[in-house]
Amino acid sequence: MEAVTLKDEKLAVERMDAAVFGHICFFLGNLARAPWLALTNARFVNIPGDANTKQYYRQVARLSAAFALIADFALLSLGGALKRKERLSGRFADMLSNLYLCTAVLKHYQDQGSKEGDLPLLHWACRNTIHRAQQSLLAVFWNLPNRVVSFVLRALVFPNGKPFSPPGDTIIQNAAQILLEDTETRDRLTRGIYINALPDDPTGRIEHAFKAVIQAAPVESKIQKARRAGKFSVKRRDEMVDQAVSMQIIDEKEAKLIRAADEARAAAISVDEFPPEFFTAVG
Repeated sequence: MEAVTLKDEKLAVERMDAAVFGHICFFLGNLARAPWLALTNARFVNIPGDANTKQYYRQVARLSAAFALIADFALLSLGGALKRKERLSGRFADMLSNLYLCTAVLKHYQDQGSKEGDLPLLHWACRNTIHRAQQSLLAVFWNLPNRVVSFVLRALVFPNGKPFSPPGDTIIQNAAQILLEDTETRDRLTRGIYINALPDDPTGRIEHAFKAVIQAAPVESKIQKARRAGKFSVKRRDEMVDQAVSMQIIDEKEAKLIRAADEARAAAISVDEFPPEFFTAVG
C-alpha cells in the first residue's frame, strides 16, 4: 500500500516488487512448512516453554502455519469477494482469535511463575482454544468454493484427520474444582478485578456466599450423610437443620454456619420474581 502511494515511479516499482516477491516466498514457505509441521506434529520446531506447555506451543505453531497458508489461498482464489463472504472471513477470525487466546494463556501462565496449581486451568484453556481453532479451520475447508483444491489443502494440513480433541471430563472437573475452593490459584485468576465480600453490595454477594458456603461445607457433609441414611422425617431445608440439631448430628454453632450459608446463597441467586425465603425453603 505504501508503494502505491509513492510519487517516484522507479522507487514504487522496486518497493512493489520487493513486497510481492516477499509475500510469494512467504506463501511458498508456508506451503512447505504447514504439511511438514502436520506430519511431524511440529516436534522439530524450536519453541519455548516447559514440559507442561511445549505441546501447546507446538500446536499453535502448527495451526498458525496452516492458517497463513489457507488465508493466502482464500485471498488468491476469492480476491475482494472474500470480504463480502462474511461467514467465511468470520471463521478465519474465529481461528485467529482462539490462537491468540491460547498464546495469551501461555504467557499469563509464564508471567505468573508457572505455578503448578494453575495447570488445570492451563490445560483446559489451551485444549479448548486449540480445538475451537481446529474446528474453525475445518469449517473454512467446507466452505471454500474450489472443492478440489480445498480437499488437497485439507489433506496437507490434516493428513491424519482431526488431531485436536476438546478437554476431557477430568480436565474440566479439575479446572472447575479450583473455582470451587478458596485457593491462591483462584486469587491469582481474579487479580486486578474489583471484588469485595460485603453481603449488601451487588458485587460482593456472590463472593460473600462463596466464603460462607465453603465455611459451612463440613457441616453440610454431616447433614447430607444423615439425609442419605434416612434419619430425617422432614424435607424442608430449615426444618432439616433444626432436626439435625435436636438429634445432635450438628451443634447450634454449626447450625448457624449452615443458616448463614443458606441466607447468603439465597441472596446471591435471588431475583425479583422470588423472595429470598423461597430459596431457603426449597434448598
